[in-house]
Amino acid sequence: MPKFTPQQQAAIDHHGHDILVSASAGSGKTTVLVKRIIEEVLHGVPLDQLLVVTFTDAATTEMRERIRQALNDAVEQATNSAEKQALRQQLNLLNTAQISTLHSFCLKVIQKFYYLLDLDPNFRLLADDTEKELIKEQTWANVRDQHYDAEDEAFFQLAEQFGNDRSDQGLADAVFSLYEFAIARPQPLVWLDNVVQSYQIENSISDNPYFQDKIKPVLLNNIQEVATACDYLLAKLPTITDDKGELAEFFTADQQLLSSIILAKDQVLDYHTLATKLQQFKFPSRFTVKAKKYAEELPEREAFKQQLDVFKELYKNLITQYFFAPEATLIKSQQAASTVLQTLVDVTKEFIQAYQAEKQHLKALDFNDWEQLTWELLMFVKDGQQPVQAYYRQLFHEVLVDEYQDINPLQEAILQAVSQDEPGNLFMVGDVKQSIYGFRQADPSKFLQKYQDFKSEAVTGERIILAENFRSTANINQSTNFLFQQVMHHDLAELDYDQDAQLVTGAQDYPEDLETSTEVLLYETKSTAEKTTPDDNAILNSTFSKDEARIKLLGQKIKQLLDEPYQIYDRKLEQKRNITYRDIAILVPTRHDNLAIVSELQRQGIPVFVKDANDYFQTTEIQVMLAFLEIINNPEQDIPLVTVLRSPIGNLNENDLAVIRATDKQHNFYHALQKAAQLPDSPLTTRLQDFLQLLNHLRDYTVQHSIAQLVWEIYQQTGYLDYVGGMPGGLQRAMNLHALYQRAFSYEQTSFKGLYQFINFIKQMQAHEKDLAQASVGESNEDAVQLMTIHGSKGLEFPVVFVFNIDHQFNQSDVRRNKVVLDGKYGAGVKYIDLQKRVKYPTLIDNFIRQQHQQAAIAEEMRLLYVAMTRAKQKLLLVGAIDNWDKLVQTYQVNDEHLTTLLPTNLRLPSKLQNFLQLMLPAILRAKTLQIRGTATQSASSLLPTTAQFTVEVFNQSDLIEAPVTTTNPETVGAVEVPLTKLDQKLQTTIATLLNFQYPHQTATQTTAYQSVSEIKQAFTDPDQFQLSFLPLTLAGTADQQQAAHLLPPTDLSGRLVNDDFPKPSFMTQQQKVTGSQIGTATHLLLQRVELQRLIDLNYLSELRQRLTDQQLILPEVAAKIDLQAIVNFFKTPLGHALQDQQNRVQREVAFSLLLPAQAIFKMPDETEIQNLLVHGIMDGYVINDDDVILFDYKTDYVGHGAQQADRLAELVAKYQGQLNLYEQALSNMLQRPVTHKYLYFLDIDQLVEL
Repeated sequence: MPKFTPQQQAAIDHHGHDILVSASAGSGKTTVLVKRIIEEVLHGVPLDQLLVVTFTDAATTEMRERIRQALNDAVEQATNSAEKQALRQQLNLLNTAQISTLHSFCLKVIQKFYYLLDLDPNFRLLADDTEKELIKEQTWANVRDQHYDAEDEAFFQLAEQFGNDRSDQGLADAVFSLYEFAIARPQPLVWLDNVVQSYQIENSISDNPYFQDKIKPVLLNNIQEVATACDYLLAKLPTITDDKGELAEFFTADQQLLSSIILAKDQVLDYHTLATKLQQFKFPSRFTVKAKKYAEELPEREAFKQQLDVFKELYKNLITQYFFAPEATLIKSQQAASTVLQTLVDVTKEFIQAYQAEKQHLKALDFNDWEQLTWELLMFVKDGQQPVQAYYRQLFHEVLVDEYQDINPLQEAILQAVSQDEPGNLFMVGDVKQSIYGFRQADPSKFLQKYQDFKSEAVTGERIILAENFRSTANINQSTNFLFQQVMHHDLAELDYDQDAQLVTGAQDYPEDLETSTEVLLYETKSTAEKTTPDDNAILNSTFSKDEARIKLLGQKIKQLLDEPYQIYDRKLEQKRNITYRDIAILVPTRHDNLAIVSELQRQGIPVFVKDANDYFQTTEIQVMLAFLEIINNPEQDIPLVTVLRSPIGNLNENDLAVIRATDKQHNFYHALQKAAQLPDSPLTTRLQDFLQLLNHLRDYTVQHSIAQLVWEIYQQTGYLDYVGGMPGGLQRAMNLHALYQRAFSYEQTSFKGLYQFINFIKQMQAHEKDLAQASVGESNEDAVQLMTIHGSKGLEFPVVFVFNIDHQFNQSDVRRNKVVLDGKYGAGVKYIDLQKRVKYPTLIDNFIRQQHQQAAIAEEMRLLYVAMTRAKQKLLLVGAIDNWDKLVQTYQVNDEHLTTLLPTNLRLPSKLQNFLQLMLPAILRAKTLQIRGTATQSASSLLPTTAQFTVEVFNQSDLIEAPVTTTNPETVGAVEVPLTKLDQKLQTTIATLLNFQYPHQTATQTTAYQSVSEIKQAFTDPDQFQLSFLPLTLAGTADQQQAAHLLPPTDLSGRLVNDDFPKPSFMTQQQKVTGSQIGTATHLLLQRVELQRLIDLNYLSELRQRLTDQQLILPEVAAKIDLQAIVNFFKTPLGHALQDQQNRVQREVAFSLLLPAQAIFKMPDETEIQNLLVHGIMDGYVINDDDVILFDYKTDYVGHGAQQADRLAELVAKYQGQLNLYEQALSNMLQRPVTHKYLYFLDIDQLVEL
C-alpha cells in the first residue's frame, strides 16, 4: 500500500461537497483518483453509481485496469466471504460501469432517451474526419451557391469583406470558425446572437454594454499597471539627480492624473473622459544616463531608465489599444461592423441548419452532435420537470472528472447538469498549469474560477492542492519553479505561480551525486571567423542553417550522453545504470522538423521512434503519388504529369523533358508526350512508350477497382514503395506510403466515392494545412530515442528530456491575419472594410479581442512549456538557436536592486514574447548558480538566490564540425596478402579506370565563358599583339603557371579576369564625400542626354543637370561636382563639331557583344579546338560619315597640371589603349568596315588624344 501525503489522503476521504483537486505534475493524481473510487466501493457505493469521466480512451483503459487490479487486491485481502462476494460483484460491474470519456457517456444518454427528441436510433458515428470535412465542404458549397444564384447583394459584400480578389475561401474559414466555437457551447444559436448584440451601439461607446462589462474592467486594470509603474518611478527618483526638479514635476502630474481615474472607477467614467485625461500625459523629452556629473549614480540611472521605458511602453500600448481613433470614428466603424457581423451570423446559422440536415439525411452524428443532443436531453422539460436530468442526478452518487482543466463550456454544462447542487457531489481533478488544448475549445477559466472561489470559506466547495512531484529530481522541480515564478502571473498567464502552485519534491530516493543540472544548448549564428583559426576556413566553407545546426547539436549531445555514459538511477532496482536510447525523449513544438530530425539522427547512428512523424501531405513521396493519382484521373494536367515524369517513377531528366516539349509546343504536355513516344530511332521512345502503357493500364484498372487497390497497384507496378525505402529516412517514407494506402481504404468506407472526390478532398486538406494520417517510425518497444510533440507527451515521463527548437516562433497567425478572431470569453472581433473607398477601419471590440486572444495564446504557450519541462524525471535539456549571444544578454539584462521575483513588465508583454526562449532566458540569466560556457559574455542581471542548477552553453559552427574518424582494424595487422583472381584483377582495373578518369576539357571548367570589357581591357593594351600573357588557372599548375601566380593578384587565379573596383550597393553610398567614380558616371549620363542639335552652353547644361537631378537620376551633391565648362569645351573641339554636324550619323552609349577565342585569354593546352569567350561592353559612341568611322570615349580621370601632366597622361592612355582596341574590333564587326580614328577625350585638361 502506498503511503499518502495528508493532502492526498484528504482528496481520498473528503465528501459531502464539491471538491477541486489541483494536482501538479507527477503528484500521483490518477493513483489518488483510483484510491478514492476503491474506498467508495469498500464503503458500499456500487461502481455503476459512479460517473468517472476521463479525457481520452487510453486514459479510460488505464483507469479500468487500475481499478480492476485494486479490486483484485482487495478481494485477496478480504477476511470474510461476504466481503469477497461484494467485491466480486463490483468486478462484474466494472465492464459496464460509467468509466469513459464524456463522449461515450453522451452516447449512452442518447441511446437511452433518443425518443424524447424523435431521433432515429439507427444513427452511425461520423468519426472519420475525412468524411466529416467533406460533408462540411459540400454543405457550405451548397449554401454559398444558393446565395450567389439569388444574387444576394449582402452576401456579395460579405464575400468581399472576408475573401480576397482570388477566392471567397476567407468567408468559408470565418463561417467554419464561428461554427466550431458555437457548437462547443450550450445554445450555440444564442451565443451567435450575443456576438452580434455586443456590437450594438448608438451615440456613445460608454452606453455599449459590452464596453462596460468586458472592455472597461480590463482597461482600468491596464491603467492601474501604468499607475504602478509611475509610482515606482517616483519612489526611485530620490536615488538619482533630478536637475531642476523636472522629473518630479512630470511624474507627479501623471500620478495625480492616474489617481483621479482610478479613484473614480466605481463611478460612471465615460470613454470620452478617459480619452481626454489620458491624452494629458507628459513625459520628459530626454533622460541622460551617462554623463560625467552622473558617474557615481550610473547603475541607479540605468535602472531608472529601464523602468522609464516600461512606463512609456505601457502608456503607448494603452493608447494604441483603446484610444487609437476619435470616438465618433469608432462608433461609426462599430455600427458598420455590426451590420457585417449580422450577415455573417445569419449565413453561419444557415450553414449549421444545412449541415445538421445533411447529417440527418445520412443518419450520422459526430461528437459535437452527441454533446449537443445530450445537453438538449438533460434540459428537456415535460410536465414542468426535467426527467433526464433528474434520472442521472438520482443515479450518480458522485461524478468524478479527470483533466478537468481541458473541458469546454458545453462539457462543463453537461457535468453540472448530471451532478447535484446541494450537497455538491462533483469531484474534479486537474492542473490548470497543464491546460494546453485551447485549439479544441478547452476553457481553463472554469478551473480557475473554482480555484479562486473554493479558496474562500464562504463557498461550500473545497480546494485541495497536491504540490508534491513524485516523478522528478529536486533540480527539475527547482528549475521549473525558478523559471515560472518569474513569468507566470495573473496579468499574463491568468494564474499566479505562487507558493500553492510551486512544485515540491516528493521523490526522496534519488542519489545526491546524480548529475541533474538543467542545460540550455544554444547555437549562435553570428560570424564564427573570430572564433576560428585560418586553418578552419576550409572546413567552415559550407555553413549550417539554423535548422540544420539545431539538429546536429541535438544529435551530438545525445551521442555525448551515450558515450560518457550518463548515469540513470533505476528507482525500481534502486541502483544506477548506463543511459540507453529509450531513456531519452525529444519534445518538439510542431511536427514540421520531424523528417529532418529522423534523417540526421539516423545518419549519426541514433535510432528513433516517432509516433506522429511530420507534415504528411507535404512529403515528397506523397506529393509524387498524389500527382500520379491526378494524371490517372486526367492526364492532361501539365504540372502533375511533369512531376511524375521527373520523379523516380518516370526517371526522366531535364533534357528528356525538353525533347518532349520540342515535339509539340502548341498543345499540353500530355499531347507532346504522345508525339514524342512515336519518334523513330530515339532511345527515349521506348521509355516513353512504357510509361504511357503503364498509365493506360492504371486508368483502365481504376474503373473496376477501389482507390486503395489502385494505390497498391502503383506500388507493385513501379516499385516506388521499395525505392523510397532505400532513401535517407527510408523507413519514414515507406510508412508514409503505407499510410496513404490506409487513408484511401478508410476514405472509401465513408459516403463519398471516386478518385476525383478523393483528389479534391486531399487538395482541400493541403490548402488548410491539415494532416489526416500520420505514420509511425520504428517500434515502440525498441531501444530508440522517442520523438513526439509536447502535446503528445502530456501524461508521460522520461528520464532525460530534450525540449527542441525553443526559438520556434509562436503561431499567432489567427491574431495577425484572420479577418475574424474568436475568443470563448469575449466573443468575435472583426474590422470593417469600406468597399467603396477600399479602406479598413478597426473597431474597439476587435482591437480588444485581438489583445485578449493574444494574451490567452501566450498564456497557453507558457503552460505548454511547463508541460514540456515537467516530463523530465532526471535531466532536462533545452535546445535552440540564436543570432547573437552578446546582444541577447544585453536585451534581457535585469537591473533591480530590490530583487523583485517577477520579471519586469517589458520582458513579459504578450506583444514581445515570440518563443519559449524569450520566456525563459531572461529568468535563467538571473540564476545565481548559472554557469555560462562557450562565450566570454556573462550575465549582468541582478541575481536571484536559487538552488536550481542551470548551465547555458553557446555553440558555433566549428563546434558542430564532425572530425574525421581514423581507426585501425586490429584484425588486419599482420594479415597475409591473398593473390587476386582474374576476376578481381579485372574489377580492380575497372575501378582504377573510373577513379583515375580525367575530364578531357579540364581547363574549360576552370575558365569563365563571359567577360566584361572593364575586366579584360588590360589584355588588349598592345594593338599589335592580340595574344595575352597566359593566366594560370589554379595554383597547382605547371611551373610556369606557379611562377606567374606570384605576379598576379589573388582574384586572377580563378579562371576569370575580374575588376577589383566593384560598384558599391546603394545603402553604402550614402556618404558625405562624393567619389570620382560617382562624378564620372554622372558626367557620362549628362553627355549621353545632351541634345546635339542645340547650342551647348552653360545655361543649357545647367538646365539639363537640374532636370536629371529632379528625375532622381543624379544625386544633388554629385550634380554639383560636374564640370559643365569642361563639357562646353569638349563641344568646341573638332570631335565635338563632328558630333553636332548634321551630315554625320552619331550613336552614343552603344552596347555590344563580341566572341573571342578563349585561348587568346587563358592558357588552355588541352583544348585542340577554338573555344569562344563572350565579351560584353558599352562604348561611349562613334561617328560615321562617307569617309570615316570615328570611335570616341570620354574620360573624367584626374590628370593634373604641371611637370607631371605628360607622364600621367601617358599612363592613362596606356591604361585605356586595350579598351579602345576591343571597342574597335567590336565596331568593325558591327559595321563591316574599318575604324579610321580612335579618340580619348580627357575632360580634366580639355585634351583630345588620338590613338
